[in-house]
Amino acid sequence: MLTRLSRVLVFSIGVVVLGLPGLPNRLIHHPAAYAASDPSAGMRLMLEVFVNSHPTKLIAEFRRTDDGRFFSKRSELREIGVAVAKGRDDELISLDQLSGIGLRYDEPNQKLFLELSPEMQLAREYSANQSNGLMTQEQVPISREFGSVLNYNLFGTSTRGFSKSAKMYHSGSASLDHRLFSPYGVLQNTAITGTTLAKKGVLRLESSFVFAHADTMTLGMLGDSITGGVNWSRPVRFGGGQISRQFALRPDLVTAPLPSVSGSAAVP
Repeated sequence: MLTRLSRVLVFSIGVVVLGLPGLPNRLIHHPAAYAASDPSAGMRLMLEVFVNSHPTKLIAEFRRTDDGRFFSKRSELREIGVAVAKGRDDELISLDQLSGIGLRYDEPNQKLFLELSPEMQLAREYSANQSNGLMTQEQVPISREFGSVLNYNLFGTSTRGFSKSAKMYHSGSASLDHRLFSPYGVLQNTAITGTTLAKKGVLRLESSFVFAHADTMTLGMLGDSITGGVNWSRPVRFGGGQISRQFALRPDLVTAPLPSVSGSAAVP
């Protein structure tokens, strides 16, 4: 009885070690198991990326293994806005090992939707400076030539009484805006000339010399000028000199606060 029991026990151990045909053998590793765990052997995908339901307008390269895991290069993750630790740019990183990140793969449309926590979002800086290479902006030189320009507006009337033998009366006026520009500044004059039923002649309005420096956004004026002010103040016209800042000389600068809305919510 003991001998028969020993034989049955030895036979059972041999079945477990060697395995029976048709039964899965878990002691012998199949080569496909290595391929599934190796991200470089996974399927190469080029997917459109959405971050927090917003399109990034970018297509990134991913590796999908047989077990459904997604890998991507460190440089690719940074490009789409994922904050990853420093390291080699060509290193493949598993997305399921990153904390604060969730993903959804839309296979028919070849899209990958990422949900990033605020800590996993990479802060981006945008600059119009040509030195950092983010944007190439052509430097337009300011004209330093001599010249003159005259703007005018003509207005005339002609009238008479009700009878055909009544005398005709004629009047007219011309609004003039004359400017002389040079490398040192602009000399501008405005005036009105004309004739009316009462008098005729020339009336000077304003004369001033203006110099503008775009780099420092400085505007200097000598002559007839007007003070600056806000909505509840009253500007005053005066004759003299004035130096002020003119942000309109640099349209690339934002001088007012821009509205923004942001927030986060924790859900189960």
